[in-house]
Amino acid sequence: MKEVIGMQVPYRWLNEYVGLDVSPEELADRLTRAGIHVDSVSRRRAEFESVRTGIILSMEQADGVRICSVNVGDAELSIVTGATNVQVGDKVAVAVPGAVLPKGQRVETAVLKGRKSQGMLCCTTELLLGEGPRNNEGVLVLPSDTPVGTDVAQVLELYDDVLILDLTPNYAHCQSLVGLSWEVSAVTGAPLRTPPTGALAERGGTLDGWSTVRVLAPDLCPRYVLRGFEDVTVAPSPLWIQWRLLLSGVRPISNIVDITNYVMLEMGQPLHAFDARRVQDRTIIVRRALHGEMIRTLDGEQRTLSDEMLVIADSASAIGIAGVMGGENSEVRDDTSSILLESAYFLPYSIASTSRRLGLRTEASARFERGVDHSGTARAADRCAYLVEELGIGKVRKGAIDVDVMSHEPRRVLVRPDKVNSLLGTDIKKAEMQRILERLSFGVTAVTEGLWVEVPPRRVDVTQEVDVAEEIARLWGYDRIETTLPSGKLTRGGKSARRRWDDAMRDRLLAMGLDEVITYSFVDPSIADMLGLGPDDEMRQAIPLANPLRHDQSVMRTTLLGGLLATVEYNLKRRIESMRFFELGPVYKPRSLPLSELPEERVHVAGAAFGPRKRHFSEPAREADFFEVKGWVESLLEYAGAKPEFVRSGLLFLHPGRQAHVRVSESIIGYLGEMHPDVLERYGIGTRVVVFEVDLDLLYLCELTPPRYSPLARFPAVERDLAVIVPKVVSAAEVEAIIRREGGLLLEKLELFDVYTGPPVPEGHVSLAYSLRYRSCEKTLSDEDAEAVQVRIKESLIREVGAALRS
Repeated sequence: MKEVIGMQVPYRWLNEYVGLDVSPEELADRLTRAGIHVDSVSRRRAEFESVRTGIILSMEQADGVRICSVNVGDAELSIVTGATNVQVGDKVAVAVPGAVLPKGQRVETAVLKGRKSQGMLCCTTELLLGEGPRNNEGVLVLPSDTPVGTDVAQVLELYDDVLILDLTPNYAHCQSLVGLSWEVSAVTGAPLRTPPTGALAERGGTLDGWSTVRVLAPDLCPRYVLRGFEDVTVAPSPLWIQWRLLLSGVRPISNIVDITNYVMLEMGQPLHAFDARRVQDRTIIVRRALHGEMIRTLDGEQRTLSDEMLVIADSASAIGIAGVMGGENSEVRDDTSSILLESAYFLPYSIASTSRRLGLRTEASARFERGVDHSGTARAADRCAYLVEELGIGKVRKGAIDVDVMSHEPRRVLVRPDKVNSLLGTDIKKAEMQRILERLSFGVTAVTEGLWVEVPPRRVDVTQEVDVAEEIARLWGYDRIETTLPSGKLTRGGKSARRRWDDAMRDRLLAMGLDEVITYSFVDPSIADMLGLGPDDEMRQAIPLANPLRHDQSVMRTTLLGGLLATVEYNLKRRIESMRFFELGPVYKPRSLPLSELPEERVHVAGAAFGPRKRHFSEPAREADFFEVKGWVESLLEYAGAKPEFVRSGLLFLHPGRQAHVRVSESIIGYLGEMHPDVLERYGIGTRVVVFEVDLDLLYLCELTPPRYSPLARFPAVERDLAVIVPKVVSAAEVEAIIRREGGLLLEKLELFDVYTGPPVPEGHVSLAYSLRYRSCEKTLSDEDAEAVQVRIKESLIREVGAALRS
């Protein structure tokens, strides 16, 4: 299965790069039919209410604050503010009393510095994030022609339709607005518009000589572009940039960081900004990490690197993990005044390997590991520099450093129309194929053999003839390809006896009213600690994956229990207060660690119960308990033809007084019991959970006597009760074995219906009460017949386990 990449595309932003005359829903349908799956179209609006445009009529200063008289259309409000960037006549965003800002913050009339304030003058951060002003941020001042008393969201157009894309890795070129616009243009015929870069003024000093770049691992980084900015003022970004980032699922941080993210979303090229003052000697070195080298990344985590990973370093230490995340020691801060901007091409397999080994997935790594357009690194750096100048963030230094050892020879593929039609089952003409490819901006030259196709560098997924055939198919229309049945020799298949037996176990649990769940075989290595397993417990011997996708799926499971508890936690958080469910699947146990041979794969079945449940409509609901789950196990194993026994156990993850091992034919095949309160606390579960787990491979090897059909009884039964007092050291299983032995063929049913300790039962003893049903298949039993068997059972119990009859 291909991993799916999610992307959020604001419709109006996309419209800047390709002229659209179709609705968002129509566009979503067309893209999906062309193979680019649009999961949904979401209508978004800024998350604030009752924020209006206003004009400042007058202002006075007192006690370090300003008292403003503000007209909001239908009222004149007195508002206290600490902002210094406003003056009389300014149009501003006003949260009137009763307004609600993001995160649920409510604005009411308040007293500040002894003055009544009827609302709040808002800054961009307050409007979009519901947080206080950031460094160098003042009140949002609106254009002078803004009408007074209108909804700020309407005036600033803080609303849009967002296309939610689910992209498979072969559509990596669609992880940008520009890349997607090529597809939209091909699908709709709309004209393309490229993002402006303009002629850069480059008012700063010269970059070359002020900074240097050394690429010591050109095999992993064949192209590295560096630009420099000076006289930078770090502040919040303009509202329009922050709004577009939020719509795209990216949190605004500061102007410098925001424009790097903006260009990444726009052009598909990840960028990274370093604080030049914190880069020693302003020297950028691209090298392999030293084995065991440490770096604290921007998320605050200390990470240990291996010599297979690529880092960005200065002359002293690593300052970033290439293509994944920057280092805390060179991050952009509020006092940053000069910037080194990185735009590079890193080999996809290197970034994918580093990301997985570190369990660190970012927007940048998701793009690099699928391949970016190597010809676009300089363009992306120039676009970022253009925005720095356009927004007045700082001065761009003259020139760029471009270390480039890549081959820029275009990929050329010979496409044979007959072969394409054979692959697709179509009859598309050669000229039509050429038109389709030209719509996708492929270079096409018709020759006798077919079509020579020049692949644009942004299309890293197209490398051979079958890839081009796929492009033709999706633009031609999958719905136009005739449906045909596959042909060839067929062989009759069937399930093995063991597979049919496993299915029967599954069907039995379903028939008992349990739901089936399926959880991942790759699990979090912390499960062993969450369960509180002992250091020598075999369930700790989990097999690590060589290249895990995520840290919380980096080892192979040795028990189904972790998945069951995660399912309980997931459902409780969604207010599902009662469940009964099971999982039947493999667990993996190493024959040795480190692995020198294939691990042992065993099939287990496990189940869990929590919350109240009615067992009959006439009975009150009962909480899940040990005996309910014990009944599941008994029913399952008896259906398999086993005679289960339940013996004492001392498992650390189960409640010490409410657990048992399951024994069949002298083999321990599983366990059941209530989860230990400490384990439930670690999982954040606040209710009783009862579980079981059985090794079906071990059960299958036991001596099993599957149930056989027996005709309906022709003669009536005789029922008797038996209550005995036995020492606590005697198990109920021992008592039942004696009763069944002495009852012989006449004993049809035996059921324990009461367990009691306390007066008048002697200390150290327990009272067990059973219901017995006798029946003969040859005659009607008399009371004397039943009593004779009853006496024989009593005598054996007294003699063998020291039982005393209870009257």
